[in-house]
Amino acid sequence: MATPPSAIASMIGTVVIPAYNEADVIGPCLSCLLAQDIAHWRVVVVANGCEDNTSHIAGTFIDRFAQANAELHVTDLPDGHKPSALNTGDTHAVGQIRVYMDADVRMQYGCLAAMTRSLSNAIHACFPTVVYEPNRSIIAMLHWRTWRTLTNSTTDSVVGNCIALSIEGRSRWSTFPDLISDDGFMISRFAKQERTVAPDAVAHTRLPSTFREIVGVRARWRAGHRQLADRVGKLNVERAQLARIGTNPVAMLGLPVFAVATYLARREASFILSKPAPAWYQARSSRKSASNRAGSSKYQL
Repeated sequence: MATPPSAIASMIGTVVIPAYNEADVIGPCLSCLLAQDIAHWRVVVVANGCEDNTSHIAGTFIDRFAQANAELHVTDLPDGHKPSALNTGDTHAVGQIRVYMDADVRMQYGCLAAMTRSLSNAIHACFPTVVYEPNRSIIAMLHWRTWRTLTNSTTDSVVGNCIALSIEGRSRWSTFPDLISDDGFMISRFAKQERTVAPDAVAHTRLPSTFREIVGVRARWRAGHRQLADRVGKLNVERAQLARIGTNPVAMLGLPVFAVATYLARREASFILSKPAPAWYQARSSRKSASNRAGSSKYQL
């Protein structure tokens, strides 16, 4: 049933969630959205190229969103192509605020409201404070601690798996281009002083749980940002500083893992860029290990 014009006019904004084989995580993602002040919001899940029951699981939440005085739309696309999924989500968007988030993100209570409050005439993009959940893999945790040491004192480190935009912010581009790094593209649209990380907006995501997933995620990040740099020039991101390793003995233990992952990720990134791979390319083998995959956290390395 079509939404009455009066209801559309009262909408605050839209959350767009592109989803590729996200059956394990879409339920928790939507449950956490329901726990927000979600009234007068529209949520659009765009399942694209899914080989699991992502869209079915998302569809079971439609009535619950309606009971919360919100809307949930679930759309299916035949091909796994993230830019197309984002653009399709935009065609359903209403309201003044636009939020793009990955399906493996779980907002802590108050996150959506805090991100919305942070937007202003000067701030057009807001990111949550991301909490990475640990896992039982020693290799993954050693890599994580090393990365964390390298990046934790940067002043400009943002994670693009969840971003809220003002209407002015979203007007910075028309449709999403055919790029691997949609998050890097969005970040590149804003000067440093136009974006912020809201300390009271907390979102949780999972770390890769295997070395293969670590390499896949980092390769996709590297390939995406190399591709983006070729198109838009220097990106507004900080680089890691190896000098910080010396101050953290635990991080030093993870340095060999980090170094090998870096080497392999560089090789795989070159392979990705040499092929006409779809923009959802992100080590598909790890994306398909649905029963215990660790998600596709995008982090700066």
